[in-house]
Amino acid sequence: LFGDAGSGFALGQGAILAALQAEDGSGAPTILHDMVAAQCKKDRALDALSDFYRGGKTEIARYAPLIFKAHAQGDTVATEILVRNVRAIADNVRALGNRMGKGEIRVGLCGGLTAESDVILPLLQDALAGDGRKYILSVAKAQPIQGGLYLAGLR
Repeated sequence: LFGDAGSGFALGQGAILAALQAEDGSGAPTILHDMVAAQCKKDRALDALSDFYRGGKTEIARYAPLIFKAHAQGDTVATEILVRNVRAIADNVRALGNRMGKGEIRVGLCGGLTAESDVILPLLQDALAGDGRKYILSVAKAQPIQGGLYLAGLR
């Protein structure tokens, strides 16, 4: 509830909000508008507003992949949403790194969006550059639940 940057929900929320704002004129034009409308099978994103509320975070997260598709097509609004979320992840990584002391920081990304690691990892490396630390980024091969089971001695 207080910080979900980089999650499927945050990116999906960004896609939907950008579509709504493009539709009502309060935001920049974006191909996310047509993508969101097509995915929700409505003429306008606003017509799906009650569906978004009813579906909650899970439904909204289903729109996250649209950010990557629009970014790949050069949509500046999608790129801004993506970069803003990656910068927030970088802030969290940096804060944790500061607590760990000096030396290199190993960061393992996990979750559903790691399928887009070819986009996320370079953006995250750029966002972390310049603070004098060495960050080694990778994508976790196991699911987070496996680590929890390991720590609990169940695996």
